[in-house]
Amino acid sequence: MVWELYQQYGDETIIEDFYPAMTAWMDAMEKAGFPGTPWEFGLGDWLAPEETDNHLIWNAFHFRNCVYMARFAEIMNAAEDRENYLRKALDTKTFWNSRFVNAEGLTCCADGKLCDTQASYAIALSCGVVSDAWKKGFADALARKTKACGCTVQTGFFGTGPLNPALCDGGYPELALALIQQTSYPSWLYPVTQ
Repeated sequence: MVWELYQQYGDETIIEDFYPAMTAWMDAMEKAGFPGTPWEFGLGDWLAPEETDNHLIWNAFHFRNCVYMARFAEIMNAAEDRENYLRKALDTKTFWNSRFVNAEGLTCCADGKLCDTQASYAIALSCGVVSDAWKKGFADALARKTKACGCTVQTGFFGTGPLNPALCDGGYPELALALIQQTSYPSWLYPVTQ
């Protein structure tokens, strides 16, 4: 990812080289209907024992992409682009919190059904799309879900990476440690014991 390369090396030419392609991607996502619930495509939290709504994931990623693009535009001295991406980020965050958070502060699917998965909370927290009013509740819900599944990993490709950082950032480092030390299926250490 361009942002991670830039953070590692501080080389602005990385952003300059990829800015046109990233802008084209963002334009394509807007034409596709983001923020929103456009067509179904193959992006999801693959191989998760617990399924998370794809629209919830896509819109969380879209918000994060808008935030990154605003940062890139600032680095590129593209003030108009920066303002445009900040507006899109705000629109996406507003949409996400109104569509994917129910009245109890739990995640829900695009159709309004309860989602309430480890990935739904971990991804939302790591992308920063959760409104400030819901952040503590999301961390608590992630902890509750983690305890309920016996500190096993119920996430897939997208939800696994942010799972432990979200628990630690949310004030639950002991649960993050329990996840790392878990040997029951599914866990990181289960394959090691086999």
